[in-house]
Amino acid sequence: MDRESMMPVRAKQATMWTLSAYRKTVRLAVPSLRITGMPEPLAVYMDFDAVTVDAMLERLSILHGKMLPPLPAPNKSERPFGLLGVRRPPTLHKGPAHEIST
Repeated sequence: MDRESMMPVRAKQATMWTLSAYRKTVRLAVPSLRITGMPEPLAVYMDFDAVTVDAMLERLSILHGKMLPPLPAPNKSERPFGLLGVRRPPTLHKGPAHEIST
C-alpha cells in the first residue's frame, strides 16, 4: 500500500456500520468521496451477510495480531505447568467439613 494514495476516513462507527431492518445483513457506509471531475460526491454502501462478516472478523483478528509486537518468551519460573507440561491437580482443603442446613 502506498501511503501517499491513502486518504484518512473520519466517521463514527455507529453510523458507518448498521444492521439491516430484517437483520440479515450489515451495511458499511463509507463517507462520501469527492472525485475530481464528478459533480457530486460518490456514496459507497456495501452489504455483508453473516458468513462474510465472520470471515472478515477472522481475517482482521489475524492482521491485528500481526500489528502487535510479539509477546516476550516466558521464563522457566513463570511457566504455569510442571516439568513435562502437565498441570498439577489443585490441593484440596483439609479443614473441617462444612454442613449445609436446610
